[in-house]
This record gives sequence, structure tokens and C-alpha cells, in this order.
Amino acid sequence: AGSKDRGRLLRHDSRSRGGDRKRGKKIISVSRKPGPSRKETIVDILKEIKPAAQAALGMLLAASAALYLTRDASDLVQLILVVAAGAAAYLGMVWLTQRKILLRLAEVVLSPKH
Repeated sequence: AGSKDRGRLLRHDSRSRGGDRKRGKKIISVSRKPGPSRKETIVDILKEIKPAAQAALGMLLAASAALYLTRDASDLVQLILVVAAGAAAYLGMVWLTQRKILLRLAEVVLSPKH
């Protein structure tokens, strides 16, 4: 492969190799050069990370508040409440920022198999 092929994702259809066609697999090969392709910028990457970072920040704030509010409780009660607050905040933030994706995922997972 020439230098033009570096940094690209090459997709081969299942007909490209006889043995794999029977199993219905698709062959995907990736260039040897690691890292993002030339078209991806740091801004693009940060946009992809944004929902997870927001959810993590929400979880941090909720867990910290729960830890502060339960400082006089027993260790077991404190652990349960801090974990529950963090999990609820994370799931709530993901729901707020990625609702369409979650609903589509639920639809795929819950759809009856044909």
C-alpha cells in the first residue's frame, strides 16, 4: 500500500476472502500509524468526550455532596448513599445528554428477535 493509504480505514466486503464469506464476517484492516486521522481535530475529539465528562462531573458533585451530608452516618450507610447518589447523577446526566441514543439502544435491545 502506498502512503495515500496510511491513516485510512480500509473496509473489505465479506466477498474478499472465500472462507470468511461463509461465516458472514467482514474484514476490517487499520493502518499501522496510530492516532486520529488527519481530518479529526482536538475539538472533534473533545465534542465526543463531552457527554461522558459532563456525566462524570455530575457524579463527582453528587457523590461529594452525599459524602458531606452523610459524614456522621455509619460507614456502610455512607458507602451505600454515596454510591447511589453518584450512580443516579451519572445516569441522570447521561439521560439528559444522550436520551436519543439511549432510547434507540433500548429499542434495539428490547425488540423481539425475528
